[in-house]
Amino acid sequence: MASKDSQGLHVAVILLVLLVVGLGVTTYVFKSSADKAYTAEATAIQNLAAEKVKVDKFLTERNYLKEILGHGPETTIEEIQVAFKADINKWIGADAPAESSDDPNYNYPALASNHFQAMVKSDAEEAKTSELLTAKSAELIAATEQAKKDKIQFATQLAAETKKSTDLAAAASAERAGLQKTQQDLNTRLAQSLAGVQQKVDAANAKAADAAKKLTNAERLIIVKNDQLKENEPKLGDLPDGSVVWVNQKDRKLWINLGTSDYLRPQMSFSVYEKGEANIARAEKKGSIEITRVFDSHQAEATIMDADVANPVMPGDVIFTPIWAPGRKMEFALVGFMDLNNDGKDDTAQIRQAIEVTGGKIAAWVEADGTQKGAITPDTRYLILGAQPTEKSSSAQLAAYTAFKEKARDAGVDSLKLDRFLDRTGLKSVDKLISLGKTSRLEELENSAQKIRDDNEFKKRRPGGSAY
Repeated sequence: MASKDSQGLHVAVILLVLLVVGLGVTTYVFKSSADKAYTAEATAIQNLAAEKVKVDKFLTERNYLKEILGHGPETTIEEIQVAFKADINKWIGADAPAESSDDPNYNYPALASNHFQAMVKSDAEEAKTSELLTAKSAELIAATEQAKKDKIQFATQLAAETKKSTDLAAAASAERAGLQKTQQDLNTRLAQSLAGVQQKVDAANAKAADAAKKLTNAERLIIVKNDQLKENEPKLGDLPDGSVVWVNQKDRKLWINLGTSDYLRPQMSFSVYEKGEANIARAEKKGSIEITRVFDSHQAEATIMDADVANPVMPGDVIFTPIWAPGRKMEFALVGFMDLNNDGKDDTAQIRQAIEVTGGKIAAWVEADGTQKGAITPDTRYLILGAQPTEKSSSAQLAAYTAFKEKARDAGVDSLKLDRFLDRTGLKSVDKLISLGKTSRLEELENSAQKIRDDNEFKKRRPGGSAY
């Protein structure tokens, strides 16, 4: 379609050239109206430039609408209809409505509403995003219709001008021999005018290319936003890792039923949930703890990092972290810009070290230059998402972000945004966690625990009356 429109513009320019030449010849024939003909030529050039701006605007808005719908500029309306019908069958199946523009359910907004009806309806930001997209789509459709009307009007005016040019050329044919010098002058002026028009066309093309780039980035942002909506869905199947055995509220200390046999390490962090919670994904977090000492095969001491005074941590409460499981390593993948302290610098290396120190494994990640490392498999626990790359990021980083999300989806791996990951792990200070260094090695932890037992420095405490 863009090619046909471009050919139409070329035909318009050729007709304009004929018009200007005809006007020049007529001017020389009727010397008394020379100034009037020159003015008509300039007006025609201005009208052509104005109409070209309208046509370019129409093409840009039409292509933008196609981009919003997930198609390229060359995609035909028939191809878009086929893709839309496939989407309807994919998400609604046998209940898909008949293909009719009068059916209120036969459109993308209705499809999106049916697909996300189970999501949290109180999320104001998501509602505003959906409303904005709907409004912008309506504006684009209206702009497209207006552009069509402008194009028809332009074609009508061009036909009228062409007829005038033909009539003038017929009237001036008898005297053309005596006007050759004037024609040469007009040709020179016309070439100069065309050069100016070409400069404006080149500038318009440059703006169109820049707009297309911005539209591509906007499409990626819309896709990421839709994926983020999916990420907010609860993940079923998260079970507690252990439980609280005894609590000393005064000293903010507690003991849990995990230890060296579970490959527990000091300075690991856990989130705390109410006693009896079986599905962590739907549970409300009570607080977080940090392991300070590992004493026995299934016994360790921890510090209460934060908790609600009105709902304190109690014996029997369960603990959980997504980056560790008793007796085995959990695998993770990292992608996106991860800024922990809002200093504008990427902290992906610190996140990797924090996960590895607590017994996790990084199965896949992206280097600073966008190089993809490792592989996402069904064994990967989570894909941890940092901030999405922007238009200032390299093409390799943008491609890696999209590729990782697609690989995670294909492998059935859930995505988890960085802030939710930190909240669920109970991590409060990544720098403090990774500073443990060599003492985080499991064999040293076990040796340390054995020495404590041999020296009788730790006596098992028994709950005595109050847990406080």
